[in-house]
Amino acid sequence: MSKSDTLIDGIIGAEVAIKILILWGATQVQSCSILAISVNEYKNVFAKNLSFIFEPNSEQLDRISFVLNIHSCLRTMFSNPKNCYGYMAMINNNDYLCGRTPLQIISNGCLQDIKDVYICIEPLVTE
Repeated sequence: MSKSDTLIDGIIGAEVAIKILILWGATQVQSCSILAISVNEYKNVFAKNLSFIFEPNSEQLDRISFVLNIHSCLRTMFSNPKNCYGYMAMINNNDYLCGRTPLQIISNGCLQDIKDVYICIEPLVTE
């Protein structure tokens, strides 16, 4: 895969991740924290500003990937869009979430927390 293909995939991934985060109920500030992007990057990617050059780094690509993978798990678990998109804002009392919402946890912007939420959700797909 060429560098230009990777950049295009990153831009498209970021755009999709932002749309998913909005559907999960994330604010602009939360989305920027989760994806480790600036408000300017958020606005330009969301607006599909073709004159804006967004080159996601490897950590940002990891963050985008986790959002997309969490979304994939939720789509597999729930046929109802309200549950699929609402799950991330629902209080959960499992051992890891301890009465918090997954969105609360990932909103702090810590990559390990985003990964941990994915690790917490992914096994639910096979239950």
